Amino acid sequence: MNRTAITIACAGAVVATAVFAAGAQEPGARAQEFVLRRMEHRLGLTDGQREQIRGIVKTEQPVIVDLARRVHALNEELQGQPGFDEAQVRAFAKAHESTAEDVLVEREKIRTEVLQVLTPEQREKLQEMRAERVSQLVDRLSALQNQF
Repeated sequence: MNRTAITIACAGAVVATAVFAAGAQEPGARAQEFVLRRMEHRLGLTDGQREQIRGIVKTEQPVIVDLARRVHALNEELQGQPGFDEAQVRAFAKAHESTAEDVLVEREKIRTEVLQVLTPEQREKLQEMRAERVSQLVDRLSALQNQF
């Protein structure tokens, strides 16, 4: 369950970042801006740190957008199937696994670059925020699972 939750969270983060990187007029851009502002507030980012982090995201924008499009296309393809075909679902799962791997690689690349901008205290606080977010996600998934 934890691995699934983390994969979902990572994919969501990449898609949200791609929406942000694509421009403020895109749906979800405000949500990404909110996340950056919350991070700025909770970590006490300086203006310089905030600009460096935005620069990291801007540099990685082409990769992020490509990954978001791949995730979206795979999901659209699966949702567009008129009925259940196990072979097609398995093929989708294999393609999705490859894309999820690419998402995780890109996420780690960005995370590592962002960590280099932060102070040791900010890194510790970010780790606490991440643990809190994963815990909340696992709780939500468990609650959903219990509904069925």
